[in-house]
Amino acid sequence: MRVSGRYVILAICSLILLTYVSAHGKDKPELRVGEDEWDFGHVQQHSVVSHDFWLYSVGKKTLSVDSIKTGCGCIKAYLEKDEIAPGDSAELEVVFGTKSYRGMVTKRPKIYTNQKQNKATKVLKVSIIAVTDSVYTYPLIIRFDGQNMSPSDTSTHDFIEVTISNISDMRTYFRLIDLPVGMEVHDFPTSLDPDETVQAIICLAEDIQNTAFEKSISIELDDKPDKRFSVPIKHTARREYRESGYAKTITIQ
Repeated sequence: MRVSGRYVILAICSLILLTYVSAHGKDKPELRVGEDEWDFGHVQQHSVVSHDFWLYSVGKKTLSVDSIKTGCGCIKAYLEKDEIAPGDSAELEVVFGTKSYRGMVTKRPKIYTNQKQNKATKVLKVSIIAVTDSVYTYPLIIRFDGQNMSPSDTSTHDFIEVTISNISDMRTYFRLIDLPVGMEVHDFPTSLDPDETVQAIICLAEDIQNTAFEKSISIELDDKPDKRFSVPIKHTARREYRESGYAKTITIQ
């Protein structure tokens, strides 16, 4: 059977195009997120919690974050930088204010980049279970000392003391599963005997010691996701830093 020269040429052109696309398909910006979702677990009403997502530029061209649409006023997104070079990464802090929400709440902030024009290239999922119970961390009681600094205080605060108590009559096992960027924890326990109380230290990086922030830590009991809760940490900036307008991040709404 004879094959038309036109079909031979068409086949060769298709093969060349396929080879070119295979070789150059990554010659463009591309976004990859370290994790697509985060579950804060149980959170008290009228509190603020946060989680850090990481954006990775895995293409061959610089990734530009055009905008981040949070979808509601209860969520704010703070992006470390909006231009991410190939092979580089950027921190995206998502802050969720529970307000008067009650029960399971899920929000989906959308990230728009130059990877795909006019389309959201990534949708994140953040969830909470908003509760009214003041002892939502049971059987643990978590207390932070030194987190609400006076605006007139001119000293430098490089750590926050954490007091953890087990108010049950059984030994309790737990683990710290999320800690904000710029914080490092020391002497945080993984279990407590009945009525035992211990202290741990959260050290603050220099660039956040004198800034105002509302963040949180997340703890999980017995390695069970349904026994997860997040506890807010609030820090007030020193007056001189607050008045100068110093800020660590840029905000994209």
